[in-house]
Amino acid sequence: MSSTIYFIGELALDISLFSYFIHFIPQICHNYKNPDLKNISITTQELYIIGIGCDLLYGSGFGYPWQYILVDFIYLGYLLFQDIQISCKIKSHYKYLVYNSIFVCICIPISVYLLSYSIKYTDNNINSSNVFFWICGYISTIIWFLVWLPQIAKHWKSKKADGYSILFWIIGLAMALCDLTSAVIFGYTWLNIVTCFYRIGLHVLILGQCFCYSRVKHAVKV
Repeated sequence: MSSTIYFIGELALDISLFSYFIHFIPQICHNYKNPDLKNISITTQELYIIGIGCDLLYGSGFGYPWQYILVDFIYLGYLLFQDIQISCKIKSHYKYLVYNSIFVCICIPISVYLLSYSIKYTDNNINSSNVFFWICGYISTIIWFLVWLPQIAKHWKSKKADGYSILFWIIGLAMALCDLTSAVIFGYTWLNIVTCFYRIGLHVLILGQCFCYSRVKHAVKV
């Protein structure tokens, strides 16, 4: 591998990591400005939290790099904060905030325990000592393929796509493109590459919905 190609791969990883850290900031700001958060799919919100929680346990159990773990911690914080925002405007959502808080309060101590004692289940074969973490990994992978489908369906039914910030989707698309670049350059597994293409397709579809429904809304006003 040439030094230029390697540099591009490393740059893609760095951009992706930075994007993960700021991904939810536009959404949090969007929620403050948006008087009605009913266009955020609760199913997507719940799947997102479960997926990140399982991913955190999976990554902690197998001793993944600190950047990987930190991203999960940050996302759980963002998602719980969005839960609070939703609950403040939709009182019926409060019960989900309670359930999600309990789930996160279970996941984080387990992760901290594994990290504090440097416990790593590095055996690639499923056995009695690591089966729990393998199950968490499979659950999180399945959820990543499903998480945005309820939100897409909600956009389609309501003919509105204003639940999430446009910048949130743009950053998400940039992250997927950077992840695909690094996956190809560094020879990640075919599943990683397929997942990146899937994420890119979802974000393009959702951005298309945002564009189409905003034009429809503008036409109605005119």
